[in-house]
Amino acid sequence: MRGFSLIELLIALAIASILAMVAGPLIFGGIDCKKQRIGWIPSAKVSAAIGEVGSAYLDLLRRTEFIQGPIDIGEVDLGLDYWGNPYQFLDHSTVNGNGPKRKYKSNVPVNSRYDFYSMGPDGKTATPMVSEPGGDDIVIANDGSYVGVACFYGD
Repeated sequence: MRGFSLIELLIALAIASILAMVAGPLIFGGIDCKKQRIGWIPSAKVSAAIGEVGSAYLDLLRRTEFIQGPIDIGEVDLGLDYWGNPYQFLDHSTVNGNGPKRKYKSNVPVNSRYDFYSMGPDGKTATPMVSEPGGDDIVIANDGSYVGVACFYGD
């Protein structure tokens, strides 16, 4: 007799299912802050977004180099981030205390003059970079020396 038996097909299906369960998150998974990893396909998108955020930040610095006093992001059109959301900007000289400033684990801001970031793939954000909505943001930290995923930042 030719062909496969039902047992052979079930075994092949079980092996394929196990491989899909293991490989699926590695290939298609999003940003996993707890395990400090990104799926292979989303990693390409995040890398492109990191490049865009870094470039937009440098463009912002170039355009505002000679502006004295607080900067209004409305005066500087930077367009939209990789996911179609407006870039987020906060001039620290316009706020009292540390309330809306981006922070890592402590209450200390990660930048001294500005916060500039993309809200990431989910379009949500929060000032603590280790929070669920703020963890996937693409941020500028240490006054430009770090550009990357917020939850991967370490002081």
